[in-house]
Amino acid sequence: MLTTRQRLKAKAEIPILGKIIEDDRLGNKVMWYQTKSKYHNKSSVYDGYYYASKLEAGHAQNLDILKKAGKVKKWERQIPIDLMANGVKICRYYCDFKVWWKDGRVTLEETKGIETDVYRIKRKLLEALYLPAHPEIDEYIVIK
Repeated sequence: MLTTRQRLKAKAEIPILGKIIEDDRLGNKVMWYQTKSKYHNKSSVYDGYYYASKLEAGHAQNLDILKKAGKVKKWERQIPIDLMANGVKICRYYCDFKVWWKDGRVTLEETKGIETDVYRIKRKLLEALYLPAHPEIDEYIVIK
């Protein structure tokens, strides 16, 4: 059994898997983590938030650029959506981004590298149950 001091020493010797890259456009720091995953995505941190892939972090960066350009009012990340049928909760779906545009549109945006079977089912439930009941959502966009 290791003592606390030995555990801390061992932890300090583990190499850091990410590297910090300065983003010239916005001045934010972007950190890419190299992780082994089933679908070969690379987890990343952008502007202090964790993202499941480089694609998702890159889209967040693009939304920040659009916000600074004045095309987007605001955007939120990881929106929880309860998918209900006949008053019964089927599942909870987390959409990557909800975007409020200056022209009044509201969109749900999902970044996907690989469409899994679970995602396909949740997308169909979202389109069949949630979107018709929420007319304020103008569009559901999947970014690949």
